[in-house]
Amino acid sequence: KQWYQRRVRGKKGLQIVGGLLAELLTLLSHSKGVHPHYIQLVDDPFIRLIVLRFCLFSAVLQMHTAFKTEEYYPSSVPSLCAADIFLKPSIKRGIVDIANTLECLVLFSDP
Repeated sequence: KQWYQRRVRGKKGLQIVGGLLAELLTLLSHSKGVHPHYIQLVDDPFIRLIVLRFCLFSAVLQMHTAFKTEEYYPSSVPSLCAADIFLKPSIKRGIVDIANTLECLVLFSDP
């Protein structure tokens, strides 16, 4: 029964991640603070997924309680996540939802 519960939580977490990636793509494509090269890169599906996962990873690390200094945050040249456009309340809520689903909410700061 435990393996089934973990599987259900994992599937629900993946659904939330899918929604977050779609929202991040919208934020990325409509933001004026993002370098134009990144806008061109999202035309390729493979690179788009890498860029979106990078943005999600950056947002998750910024909310995680163990990673409070910038030395732990990923970086890119030109800068992609410096404008904090990926820490919008809806993204924070999604990250908290994933953490809650995976039962690790205590590791994340309040949204």
